[in-house]
Amino acid sequence: MDRLQDTLTEFGRGMAFVGGQVRFAMTDRKGRTDELVPDLLLNHIPQSRYVVVELKVGDFTPRHLGQLAAYVGVVDSELRDPNHLTATISIVL
Repeated sequence: MDRLQDTLTEFGRGMAFVGGQVRFAMTDRKGRTDELVPDLLLNHIPQSRYVVVELKVGDFTPRHLGQLAAYVGVVDSELRDPNHLTATISIVL
């Protein structure tokens, strides 16, 4: 918890931990279900938005962008109330 608190502090004031390894089910047009599991889900209270954080080891690849886009999409569709929260953003570390 101390390390998590230190990490949130680095993001700035007003960052709240929602969960780690939060599981979302995503079903495609053919009815196949896949599970999406972002590493960290945070909420930036002053900006009223979710922040998806994905932790990676090694070089950045374009595949990471697709993965983050999927996470943002599922968080926006499953959790975010557009009447109260602004669009979700993502960060890859």
